[in-house]
Amino acid sequence: MNNSRFLAALSAPFVLGGLLHFAYPLVQPADYHHFADTRLICGVHNGADVLSNLAILAAGLVNLCWCWRRRASDAVQMPGMLMVSLGFVMAAAGSAVYHLRPTDATLVWDRLPMTVIFAGILAMLYTSITGRRVPWSQLASLVAPAMLTALIWARFGELWPYALLQYGGLAAVVGFTISRKVANPSGWWALICCYGVAKLLEMFDSSIWVATDHVLAGHSLKHIACGAAGIALLAIVKPLRSSESNASPRRLFVARRDPIRGR
Repeated sequence: MNNSRFLAALSAPFVLGGLLHFAYPLVQPADYHHFADTRLICGVHNGADVLSNLAILAAGLVNLCWCWRRRASDAVQMPGMLMVSLGFVMAAAGSAVYHLRPTDATLVWDRLPMTVIFAGILAMLYTSITGRRVPWSQLASLVAPAMLTALIWARFGELWPYALLQYGGLAAVVGFTISRKVANPSGWWALICCYGVAKLLEMFDSSIWVATDHVLAGHSLKHIACGAAGIALLAIVKPLRSSESNASPRRLFVARRDPIRGR
């Protein structure tokens, strides 16, 4: 990666977030922790929201299996995929802890793993665009400031850096996918759609709870959609081969269109 651009990307959420803070501070809504489904299921408080994290855990384990099978290879997507996979496993645990007792203090354990996932996906996006493997050192220097955005919220209550990391990263994914600058855009579109559905389910948590006559709520379904987003990552990494690690994006697109060479 170009070092100056890399450093600019790392600092953007903090610099822009600091500027936006003075114009419009972004704080946690007072009713954020109010979820529709609070039933006791199998002895678990808020059981549906806790147990539905098994879908996220399953996605993380499936992706870790992909990484394990390629542990001896130089697969170009390995660094980003491994980071995302670990993030999913940690997110399942962190989200379960949070939903057992939803407070600001427990929410940090939900958000920290999400920043690991965001960082890993950005690394995968870079590889998908350029065909180059992200060095482990640069991946680590990407994950650390990503986690810092959640810690800033936990310490100071300021959400702008975290929001800019999440939605700025999403904007980058959507922009490069629309312009077809990524390898295997169908996989990226699947990820985008699953993420969009997850956010809608989260937004309409109570409405879905009422519409289903108190059978299902939106937030537990959101966790299932997040698990589907994790599985979509397998479609993103499938066409890439280690021999393409130094290929141009144009060569990657040609390889992707060829069903024989793309495997």
